[in-house]
Amino acid sequence: MVVEKNGQVLAVARAGMTGEGFYVDGSHDMNCCRRQAKVNSGGTKEMRAVGLKSIAMLIGVFALSLQTAIAAGLPFPDLEVELAELDSDHLRLGRDHATLGLERVGPGLSRQEVEEWLGSPVSRDPQEGLMHWQYNVHFPVAGGTSELVCQYMVVFGADEVVSSTHWRRRFCETLYQSRVVDIPSEDVEVVTLSADVLFGFGEAELTREGQEELRRVAEQLKAKYEDAVITLVGHTDRIGSDEFNLKLSQRRAEAVRRQLTGYGLPSDSMVAEGRGETEPVVSCRTDDLEDLKECLKPNRRVEIEVFERQ
Repeated sequence: MVVEKNGQVLAVARAGMTGEGFYVDGSHDMNCCRRQAKVNSGGTKEMRAVGLKSIAMLIGVFALSLQTAIAAGLPFPDLEVELAELDSDHLRLGRDHATLGLERVGPGLSRQEVEEWLGSPVSRDPQEGLMHWQYNVHFPVAGGTSELVCQYMVVFGADEVVSSTHWRRRFCETLYQSRVVDIPSEDVEVVTLSADVLFGFGEAELTREGQEELRRVAEQLKAKYEDAVITLVGHTDRIGSDEFNLKLSQRRAEAVRRQLTGYGLPSDSMVAEGRGETEPVVSCRTDDLEDLKECLKPNRRVEIEVFERQ
C-alpha cells in the first residue's frame, strides 16, 4: 500500500523498478515524481527507508521525510492507495510552475481573479470560516529527467479575497524562489568551487580537502545570511559521454548539498542540480588527453548561488 496520511508519505516500489524518480529534498533520494515513483510531495515529519525481501520480489518502502513550512496544520489532502492499484499513472499530476504565474497571486485578489490566473483548483476545502484552494505544481528535477509535484494552497478570508498563500513543504518554496522569483543580480552571490579540489577526476565522492573547503563555505554562509536560498549547480568538462557527465554533475551537486547539510545549513534551503558539460567557461583544442584535462579544468566546477529568501 502507498499511504500519505497527516503529512507522512509511504512510497512503495514494485519489483523491477529502478531507483530513479525517488528524491528527498532535491537529492537522489527525494520522493517525487512522474517516472517510477508515482508519489507526490506531501510534507512529513521523519524520513525512513526500509527494504523488504520476499520470495518473488524486492519491495522498497520509503517513508519520505521533509520538514513542513509555515503550511503545517493546513488541510492539505492526503492519499491512500493499495499497492495492487498502482499502474503507469501517477497519484498526483501537477501543472508546470513556469506556466501558472504564481507570482501574480497574493493577498487582496478575489476568487474570480485567482481562478482566472491559475485555473480551477484540485480541491476547495472550507474550514473554520476560511476557504482553502489546493493546486498541484510540478518542477523538473535531476536535469529534467524527473518531476517533483508540490502542493500549493491559496487561503481566502471571510471577505472572499486571498488572505495568504502557502507551500506544503519549505523545500518546494525554495525550488520556487530559486527558479521563478526575479532577484536582482546584485543580490545574488555566486561562489565557484573547483571540482578538482572537491572530487577526484570522474568521481562524486568528496575528498578530505573538499570537505574542509565546504566547511569554510558553510561557516561563511551561516554568518552572512539569515534565511538563504541556495542553488548548487554541478558542471563537468566535455570528456566522456553527455549522459555520464550529466549524471556526474548531478551526483556532485547532491554530494555538496549533503555535506553542507552536515555543516549546519538547512537541507530544505538548498536545491541541487547538474548541468553536465552544457555551460563551459573555456574551450580547448588538443589531442593529448592530459593536456586536455588540464586545459578544461575551469569547466569542472560546482557553483553555489545564494540570495536571501524574499
